[in-house]
Amino acid sequence: YDMVARNTTTSGYPTVRAASRYRVGSFFFEICIDKLDQGGFLLIGIGSLNMPENREYMPSEKYNSYAYSAAGELFALGEVVSAGHEHYQAGDKVGLICNLDKGVLTFYLNSRQTGEIRNLSPHMEYCPFVVFGNGMFQVTINRIPQIGKIFAMHEKQS
Repeated sequence: YDMVARNTTTSGYPTVRAASRYRVGSFFFEICIDKLDQGGFLLIGIGSLNMPENREYMPSEKYNSYAYSAAGELFALGEVVSAGHEHYQAGDKVGLICNLDKGVLTFYLNSRQTGEIRNLSPHMEYCPFVVFGNGMFQVTINRIPQIGKIFAMHEKQS
């Protein structure tokens, strides 16, 4: 089965998070953008377990989050840390590979690396999340991610 998450409200910035959580080691997460209106806002990343409490377009520092937006921005702890990355839209596959032992989070768009954030906060428990902007947007969490092969190569090289 594939899991579908959709925004059913027209206000605020609903946040959904995966049930899995990680404190050490490496993991990956990938979504397919099913519906995202032109110029719509969507954010994929990792953050603390209280992510569903978030109601802002970018989770504040208290959620200890790191993310990649549809507008091509990378966020860390509530601030834009890098811009000008590739934008994503409906039909794209957006993924991440996180190595908590090395403190590195790498983002992928259609299986190509598009950005990286280093020096993640240590000793935290992280879970993948998606923040929906205003609009009826929808994503599918890929059961068999394309970046799985990339993840396997990273693990082999470690």
